[in-house]
Amino acid sequence: MSADKPTRLPRGRKKLAKHAHPQVRHGVRRRSRVRIAFAIVGASLAVVLIGSLGFAAYLASTFDANTTTLEGVIETATPTPGATAVDSTKPENILILGSDTRGKLKSDPNAEGYRSDVVMLVHLDGDRKNVQILSIPRDTWVDIPCYGKGKINWAMSYGGVTCAVNTVESFLGITVDHFVLVNFSGVKNLTEVLDGVTVDNPRAFTSDVNDYEFNRYFYEQGPIELRGARALAFVRERHAFADGDVSRVKNQQLFISGVVDKLLSLGVLTNPGKMSTVAAAIGELLVVDPGLDSSWIIRTAVEISPFDKSKLSMLVMPIERTALIGSQYAIIPDAEEMAYISGLLSRDALSGYVPPPQPAVDALDQGG
Repeated sequence: MSADKPTRLPRGRKKLAKHAHPQVRHGVRRRSRVRIAFAIVGASLAVVLIGSLGFAAYLASTFDANTTTLEGVIETATPTPGATAVDSTKPENILILGSDTRGKLKSDPNAEGYRSDVVMLVHLDGDRKNVQILSIPRDTWVDIPCYGKGKINWAMSYGGVTCAVNTVESFLGITVDHFVLVNFSGVKNLTEVLDGVTVDNPRAFTSDVNDYEFNRYFYEQGPIELRGARALAFVRERHAFADGDVSRVKNQQLFISGVVDKLLSLGVLTNPGKMSTVAAAIGELLVVDPGLDSSWIIRTAVEISPFDKSKLSMLVMPIERTALIGSQYAIIPDAEEMAYISGLLSRDALSGYVPPPQPAVDALDQGG
């Protein structure tokens, strides 16, 4: 199969053209992507970097030079308001995808053949007063436009980022304005750069075997500091929990919250030296659409500034039950509640959503 030759964009961003056939891979030499290619950093980026005009402006040289772009996935470009048209903003949806490539993504930023084990939708309200992050568990059973019925994390495997975007759009009844595909290879380093990230762990547990350092980590209940491999194991773990990936996505959200807190508490947004280190660590993790560049960050920063934690809310997709479909463990979404959420998204009213109590779910066989 052939690959398009990457060319350089004006600010140094790497560019990939979408091939006419969804099964053809796109090539550009990149560092190996590591397991789960974690969208935690992408979500933290989307929340924090748009929250400071100074930080966003600084990224004009750092962020663009380190990210990779993938063209043709987002069919309709997001309109850019005029310089003084801050009041003319519209709601925006940014899809964050992580990959379970285990270092195999290499020269295929379209990620065809690899599953997206992390799926998060970041919704920016039109008035820019609130930001919501909706986590969709990887085993959610949905219609996949390029395949048929299956788990939502299969979409990228069968049709690359394009199919993953189309699947989420169909599932939620929305238009995705931008996407971020995250390489997890630098996440451990990021926690070291931040001198650790603190989360309030709701229950004690021991992690499964960590694929990189072959350690089990014990996490006590209450405030704990995460860094390096210990942080990686915390956000990856699912076998320790009866509800599997449901608890895992909640831990991922706890980590996002901790990263946001640490970035703000360290004064990263006003410290050029720390900015440089963090921006370099984040930028190399990302594949994005061409519209998600420093210009978008700067514009959005103006719209949402000043940013504080109260503007951020995190949700987990409402679940009806779990089931075995054939040999596959699947999470069945609450169809009625999801229709309600879709309506709220279409009316830009998700910030007022109050999730119903979730039923207890059994992870059954967590394979697949």
